[in-house]
Amino acid sequence: MSDAIRDALLSAWLDLVAALELSDDDLVDPGFVSDVLGDLTTDLRSSLSQSDRALLVKLIRQHAARESDPERREVFEETPEHFGLIDDP
Repeated sequence: MSDAIRDALLSAWLDLVAALELSDDDLVDPGFVSDVLGDLTTDLRSSLSQSDRALLVKLIRQHAARESDPERREVFEETPEHFGLIDDP
């Protein structure tokens, strides 16, 4: 996979995560958000090796550092932990 495709997919995924996390509860059911993000967490944890998760965390942090909107940046910064991408010491 090219870096351009990888970066585009990462950006789209993070945009979706931010949209779901920041959506009004009246607009998007919180239970739905929890279910969807929980399923994504399970998929990522089971399909990525430790080194792939570490790379993904690095890429997410780089993306967060470029984000100018404080709310979205916070969501991006919290994503590695929320998705179980960081192994407990």
